[in-house]
Amino acid sequence: EKMKVPDLLGMKFSEAQILLEGYGIQIGAVITEPDVADTLEAFVIKQNPPIKDLDDLPVYIQSGQIMDLWLSKTQKVARDSAVIVAPRP
Repeated sequence: EKMKVPDLLGMKFSEAQILLEGYGIQIGAVITEPDVADTLEAFVIKQNPPIKDLDDLPVYIQSGQIMDLWLSKTQKVARDSAVIVAPRP
């Protein structure tokens, strides 16, 4: 069954893992910035597949498929082509 790709941006990796497990989506590559020491507490700053395509339409995924995640020590939220660094709560 197809579903929209979940938006993991800004989530801690530990939260993203739980969410993806619930959807039956596998985690593929995990790419970390050099300063990340604790991946579970790191923030998702990029994901593949993305939530929207180049035409700004939702991307769909199925249970059993793979998502790649990029992690950062700092929570960063991409907006258009700029990246905004959000303060830690």
